[in-house]
This record gives sequence, structure tokens and C-alpha cells, in this order.
Amino acid sequence: MVNIMASYDLTLINPPALIERPPVEQSGTLFVPEKLRITAMNPGILSLFTYLKSKGFSVNILDLSLDTEYSSMEKKIKNIDSRYVGISSTSGFDYLESLKIAEFTKTHTNAQIFIGGQHAGPLGELVLMDSQNIDAVIKFEGELVLEQILKSNTDNKFKIPGVVYKENNKIITVPGKSPKIKLNDLPFLDYSSYPNYLKFVPFIEESRGCVYGCNFCTSNTINHRRIDMKSPKRFLDETDYCVSLFGKEKAYAVLASTYGVNPKFGKEIALGMKKFGIKWNSEFRADSEWEEFIYELLDSGYEVVNIGLESGSPDILKLMGKTKNPYLYLGKMRKLAKIVSKSSAVMRSNFMFYIGETPKTIQETIKFISQTPEIHSVQFSPLIVFNNTPVFNNFAKYREEYGCDIINTEYWQRRHFYPVHPSKYFSFDEVATLGHVLEKIFSKEDAWIEAAKSLYSQENKEVVKKIKETLRESRFRRSK
Repeated sequence: MVNIMASYDLTLINPPALIERPPVEQSGTLFVPEKLRITAMNPGILSLFTYLKSKGFSVNILDLSLDTEYSSMEKKIKNIDSRYVGISSTSGFDYLESLKIAEFTKTHTNAQIFIGGQHAGPLGELVLMDSQNIDAVIKFEGELVLEQILKSNTDNKFKIPGVVYKENNKIITVPGKSPKIKLNDLPFLDYSSYPNYLKFVPFIEESRGCVYGCNFCTSNTINHRRIDMKSPKRFLDETDYCVSLFGKEKAYAVLASTYGVNPKFGKEIALGMKKFGIKWNSEFRADSEWEEFIYELLDSGYEVVNIGLESGSPDILKLMGKTKNPYLYLGKMRKLAKIVSKSSAVMRSNFMFYIGETPKTIQETIKFISQTPEIHSVQFSPLIVFNNTPVFNNFAKYREEYGCDIINTEYWQRRHFYPVHPSKYFSFDEVATLGHVLEKIFSKEDAWIEAAKSLYSQENKEVVKKIKETLRESRFRRSK
């Protein structure tokens, strides 16, 4: 029963990550240094908060992302006084912590609890099997879904396409895709209502979704290879508002799985960003139409050209579904790196040790990096397999063909994502160590740190300086 006398209609909770540490080596993007905690606003929560507040609902945000112990989380959760609590699990690294939040919420409040986000949403029924404390799972985007739930005064409030809920001890998945709001119809994000907002990296959302179909990516299950983009005018108006709050000293993150999918928009936005006099970053693909906007981008305050190249091996690129024409793809990356090298921007490329790696394929990746010295910074990560992705669904076939294997221990089963031994030739630990070594060999220290620091607080210059020192010590110095 919902508490109709509660102070808030909804409290949205951003969970911490990795309070329960994994039994494997830190590697690539798999884990950040233990001395640092990622300090990023949860963009999904802020979008939900802003939209629902604009519709007249009373909404509250509880950010627990910097908590390091369950006891401190529980003390804060005891004070919740809301009809509903929504938890955003964006990563397997915060999933167990999200379930613990649900447990504390059910113990200390009368709120009904739902969960969503890029990790928990696609898990659907599995979440309700894992936790007796959660009432519903929002599988896809949440603005319009939550508006319907908060408006409803009936027992049918969860019967919305894309929602999974419990009824009479049964788990029910409502078929279909949830209704989606157009990004241009969202109000400007209410950044100042986010707790301690000036501590976090400021961001502006350019687009949602991805039109590509990489076999390892969860976008296949969340956005169904669809994308929605803000118009350049709307985006630049919101950026103007954001800069008025955060100032010009901080580097801004532009959220897009692939910036400039519409190259005309990409060029217009880059031209507009120059007028703000800020530093900013985003991500795009080597095989996008970046030729249409790259010079305007590099002249706009763009700091780090961040490309998820993933591999220098043509066979691996095709296997992971990154491209059907790997030679054109790699050729465009070489051309891009040469152009970026003539600017002040950092050229960063991210790589992955994928299913089916052999000594030959890794040699091809090393050769590509060696022959592209314009890449200033590289980051290597072992493959992590997520539920319902194409690589997960076809893993039995890959195991037989390549000798790969999932690290399927109880810890990873509980988090519902899995490190892998990529082939009969290499174990997870071997590629994790190799990734560390290759980063040290092929990255310029200052460029690597400049690219990595955007994940952490930019509260002031002293904080940024300490973060850089910690990153340098953790990544480029021998472990003690």
C-alpha cells in the first residue's frame, strides 16, 4: 500500500558502486583506482527528476554514489518519506548495492520500490527473482512511464508496456516498448537541484540511443538501435543555461553514444560551442562522417577525441560486429589521428580484448597502434559479457569455436555480468596484465591522465590536481 501522506511523491536514488569488491585484478575500465570514486551525476535520474517536477510532482534525489559502507547508506535511507522510491542501476558494478538499497527501503519505509537503468532494466524478470523487496522493473526509458505510475490511483499502475511487476506472487512482463519522450520536449535539466551539484562533472545530453549493432553492447536491448537527437538550437540553448550555472573553468561532458550521427547537427553544434569559451568532450566512431565536422570540432574547445576503436585486427572487428569493412574503418582512424595530431586535442583510442583473440590478432592490434603514433592515449579492457547481448546469447557457439569461457562464479552471477577468458590462448588475468603494460608503453602519461580525469570531481583546481596525481600513481607506476 502506497503512503499517500508522504512528503514526496518519489525519491530517486543513485547507488554507489563496488562496496562489495570483486575477486579479480583491476583492469582497464573494469575498475577505477580504489583511492578514487567516480563522481558523476546520474543523468537518467536528473532527467526523470526534471521532467516529473515540471509535471507538478514532488520529487527528491538521494545520491549515495560516494558512500563506501552499507551502514552509512542505511542511515540516509531511514529518513526517506516518499510514496515511491526509484533506484537507478546503470552498471553491474552498482547492482548488488542497488538491491541492498531496496532492502533498506523496504525495511524502514512504506514506499513502493521500482528499479531501472542501463543494467537493471534489461535484466527484467531476473531482478524480481533476485529481490523480494522490489515491486517493479522499468525496462526502458522512464520519463513517461513514471508519469503514468505517479498519476495512477489504481492497482493497475504498473500495467504499462516495458514494465515488469509482481502480482499475486507472480512475475508479469507487460509486452511492448515503453512510451518515449522526445528530447526536444524535455525541460532544461534542473542541475542545481542535484545534491552538491557543483562537485560533479557538468554534462549536456546531445542524443540517446545508438544506431549501430556491436555484439557486446547493451544498446541492442535498451534502445533497439534507435536514436533521438536534440536540435542544435535546443542543445546550444541548454548549454548556455548550463554554463551560467557551472562557469567556464570546468570541462563539460556532452552525452552521446556517437556524437554527430547527423553530421550537419554535429557541425552546427561545434560552431556554437566555440562561442561559450569552454572545454568539452564527447565520443564518436572512427567510421562516422566526422569529416563533415572535425575541423569545427577541434576549433571549438574540444579537449579529447575519444574513439572506441576496440581492435586493430580486421577479424576481431568483424566478429564483434563493429564494422563490415574493417580496412576502411582502420584507414579512417589513421586519417583522423593525423588530423587531430595537428591540434591541441588529445587523441585517445579504447581497445578491448574480445572473444577469439589469438597471438596473431593481438599482434595486429599492437602493430596498428605502433604504426599510428598520433594516438596519444590508449585504454585496454577485457571483454565483460552482459545478459541478453548478442555475445551472451551466442556464447555456447563461441566457446566451442574459440575456447573462450565465462568466469561464472557466484560473485558475477549475483551481479549478472561476467568477465571472460577470451580464447584458448589467453586467460582473463593475462589480458588484464597485458592491457596495463600496453597502456604504459603506448600512452603519453599526461595525455592519458587528461583523458581519464573527466570521470572525477572538478570541484576546484586542488581537487583536480590530487585526482591527476592519484591517476598517475595508480596507472603508470609499479604496483607496490
